[in-house]
Amino acid sequence: MKENVRNTGYRIIKQPNSIFRTPKSIVSTKKDPEFCPQCSGKLEQYHALIPVEKKMKADVPGLWCRKCDKLYVKDGSSIRKLLKDNSLAKGYTLDGEELWNYTNRKRKIKQKNKRKKKMNQIFKARLKKLSEIPSSEVMICVHFEDKSYSDYIIVSNTNDCISNEIIHYSSEMGRELISAAYAEQRESSGTINGKNFRVTQCIYPHPKYRQLSDYIIFTDLIIRPDGGYSSSCKNGQREMVHTLLYSLSTNRYEIIPSTFDKTTGECFVDIGLFRNYVNEYGRPNLSPNFEVREVYGPMDFDELNSESVLKCYGYSVSQAEGLSTGERQELLAEIVDLEILTVKKVVTLLDFFIQTHAAPKYIEARFKWESDKKYIQGYNVNPQRFLIARS
Repeated sequence: MKENVRNTGYRIIKQPNSIFRTPKSIVSTKKDPEFCPQCSGKLEQYHALIPVEKKMKADVPGLWCRKCDKLYVKDGSSIRKLLKDNSLAKGYTLDGEELWNYTNRKRKIKQKNKRKKKMNQIFKARLKKLSEIPSSEVMICVHFEDKSYSDYIIVSNTNDCISNEIIHYSSEMGRELISAAYAEQRESSGTINGKNFRVTQCIYPHPKYRQLSDYIIFTDLIIRPDGGYSSSCKNGQREMVHTLLYSLSTNRYEIIPSTFDKTTGECFVDIGLFRNYVNEYGRPNLSPNFEVREVYGPMDFDELNSESVLKCYGYSVSQAEGLSTGERQELLAEIVDLEILTVKKVVTLLDFFIQTHAAPKYIEARFKWESDKKYIQGYNVNPQRFLIARS
């Protein structure tokens, strides 16, 4: 084994690879401790061999903790010079820091901080732009396949659409952007004017309030009479709005008229408008929420709710309603195809109606229930009916 002294201040030795390993974790200290500060174990005189050239190593003496495998040394600055930007010393640390790629790492950190500063500046500029538009809801930032990018501001007032980048939420382009940004099924992707894009960021006018206005996207599809019609707006606390409901058939948010209650923040829709939506756009991603109505006879909550679904959906055998056999049975077919109720549940309810209306005056109603029961029992349920896109 040859040895000499270089300007490192340590002996430089030429040593072949050995099964004996010396510590790689070096800790600088101002004193000569007798015990390990970490585990309180007795320290021993030992050394570390730090590579400085191929097969050449600096012999660094110190106090070693056998249990922690750490070497305590006094001259931390000279060790730092040995390790700094020394790719051969990868895996060695001084006071817990790896220094073998110090300059490159610092450069990357500087570049990262520079990018972060630039992004903060861009974010502030975008936020300022949003704040200048009264009805702004969100800024949707997108990157196109051709590497270009655009920032679109979604607004709730058409009067604010004063440029190509300001889009009303109910417009075709607005719904495509909102679908890409908010629908899980779209996985942040969409197409505008034949160009594919990905949503990279959504920025809100008030960063602490990170959501759209309550009436823009349905989160709870409440079915209630007159919802979406002017007759539901009898006071200043309600207004008719265009709300977006995601269609599993078109794979996009589509418009459904609704009534927005400002006091509760709820939007509700009449069953007729819901059925129009289903027949035009297919099945939505939300199941309708029907309000439980008063019924005849003792029933548990599940049965009560199921009967309420039939009534809310418009099913009736009364002469006043005037539904034909075909209309009644089409309602029942929609209910089971949309998986709102099962065939078994519908049959159970029809049986209940028949059994609880045994009086002679209900003979015509019983006949209709029997006919509808026979129809739905033999109906081939088709959940895909409202999932196939219409051409």
